[in-house]
Amino acid sequence: MTVRYSDAQLQQQRDLPGAGVRRQAVDPQHIEWIQRLCSRGDAAEGEIRALIGGNFGSEDPLGHRLAKWLTATLTECLGEFRYKNWFVQANRDPWHPHADQIWHETLVPQYTVLIPLTTGPRTCVFHQRVLDAEPWGRSQESKDLHQVNTPPQASPGFEGHVPGHAFTAQHHTEHYAHTDYAWFEGLTVDMEYQWQVGDIIWWPSVAIHCSDDHTAQGIPVKHSLIFRTWFV
Repeated sequence: MTVRYSDAQLQQQRDLPGAGVRRQAVDPQHIEWIQRLCSRGDAAEGEIRALIGGNFGSEDPLGHRLAKWLTATLTECLGEFRYKNWFVQANRDPWHPHADQIWHETLVPQYTVLIPLTTGPRTCVFHQRVLDAEPWGRSQESKDLHQVNTPPQASPGFEGHVPGHAFTAQHHTEHYAHTDYAWFEGLTVDMEYQWQVGDIIWWPSVAIHCSDDHTAQGIPVKHSLIFRTWFV
């Protein structure tokens, strides 16, 4: 079945407010419990791995515990939402600019939520968005689902191009040298955030975002708890 978003559904994603952060929003005891999930596995060199995760269904007791702890705070941050899934992620390789756009037969993606479990790395979210009505030659099984090896400007649904680059050449060299400077042409920064354990950050799933080169900052692997949400 071909999944295609309507103009109204694309507009719903286009109108979503941008990135945000809530400082020290997670109970330290809950953070400690979540960090213990990282011990269930780790990422091999050059790998991005979801160590453990779930979909908040009847057979997901960990997800139900997380929802009990975090739903009230997330509702204050995001407004009304519906959980899609959660996972604890380990990253050795940094991310290139990309969007988290996904497709569903009946539901529309809303936010990506990240809770840092490591202090120091950076996430940068841009004003520009990718609003593709349908997957263009990529399947849900694709390892490059979010086109992280293709500049987001190449997406048919790329919106918001402006002249210039998101960063100065010096700032790019200091923090984002893992990605060619040309990838940042036409982008403007919505939020550049340095991870602090216990914070919550979020951005629209269709918003272009990337990481810094945390390995160059002396952080060989970073861990985070990720949520994806749907519109209600």
